[in-house]
Amino acid sequence: MKTTTSDNLRLRHKWLEQVLARGISLSKSQILGIATMRDFCRLEIPGWFSPVALNTLKHAASRCESAHEFEHLWAEIKDLRARAFLLYTPKANTATNTHLPSLKDQARIALLEAHISTTAYFDIYNFLVSLKEQNSEDALGILSSINIKIDTSKAKYQSFLLHDATLQTNTLHIIKGGKERE
Repeated sequence: MKTTTSDNLRLRHKWLEQVLARGISLSKSQILGIATMRDFCRLEIPGWFSPVALNTLKHAASRCESAHEFEHLWAEIKDLRARAFLLYTPKANTATNTHLPSLKDQARIALLEAHISTTAYFDIYNFLVSLKEQNSEDALGILSSINIKIDTSKAKYQSFLLHDATLQTNTLHIIKGGKERE
């Protein structure tokens, strides 16, 4: 076994311990670099360690274990990496603020909203058909009829179709997803 591989293994172990002790702050690319063991092996930290193949690092750990330098070194490094990654990734909020209705009630609500949406659609459709059949040349009269229909449609249907407070624009936020490349 090469001395550099053994040193790489020891330095990775020491680096992970310092990360967990909050002695080292990680950048976004370093956090991504500890997401999996393969990513961790590809990770290079100048002044600490260079990239190494996963099997090479695993073999180095097994050689150290057999020499009794570290007991169960590979399992410990895997555990340290996983704990470090969890330390730097946001926790999912498992608590929900609202209680969902039963599945039967959700189905009833969905059917009711579908019926209201269909009624609203046919209401507007019939209005447009009647507007077309009038063959009116009075643009202002047509515009006035359209404005009245829009106002009555809002009054009739908007409150039914947008009843949920979670759908209001002041509670919606854009969530940026995907991996950022540095």
